[in-house]
Amino acid sequence: MPVVFGRLRVIPHLKEFLTRYPEVSIDLVMNDANADLVEEGIDLAIRSGEIADSSLIARKIGVTRRVVVAAPSYLRGKALPKHPAHLAAHDCLTFTGIPAGVRWQFESPEGPVSVEVKGRVRTRNSEGIREALLSGLGIGFVPIWHFTDEIESGRLLILLHGYEPKPEPIHAAYPSRRFVPQKTRVMIDFLEQRFAIDPKVNPHRE
Repeated sequence: MPVVFGRLRVIPHLKEFLTRYPEVSIDLVMNDANADLVEEGIDLAIRSGEIADSSLIARKIGVTRRVVVAAPSYLRGKALPKHPAHLAAHDCLTFTGIPAGVRWQFESPEGPVSVEVKGRVRTRNSEGIREALLSGLGIGFVPIWHFTDEIESGRLLILLHGYEPKPEPIHAAYPSRRFVPQKTRVMIDFLEQRFAIDPKVNPHRE
């Protein structure tokens, strides 16, 4: 699973899981690149977005809202972007782990809007994007599960209201095979239950 997702949305629940299932142990791989589950012997992956790999079974267990955010310290003295095109005048923090990292897609009342962004800080690590945002290094386009209370407390501000992209599904993905281990099934069920009461990833929010 992605690094930030594991740290903020999964690890806080693992004590409860391990107490409930004392015979299960967990080897937690947190990596922002998609692993080959069969080659690496991984039972279960948590992935955001559609699953293109036909060798995997995917079950939707959450939803991620994506937002454009920046710290007040970055915005101080700058013109607030009112339209995605205004991002050209700003330092945008780009995630280099996906091909679309520099092209941000938005929905609007007028239809889809696509803009190419640039900035002086790039990284392929979700923790790097999170910390760069909180440090005031630029504007980011990220899943809202990157944060706990930083938006509610005002440490980060949501920008471009009215141009938010469609939410993306969060899937539990596992190798396609006739027999799915019980340990995999109980983990999927457990995470779905926990996400249902987490407003940052609630699958029933749509």
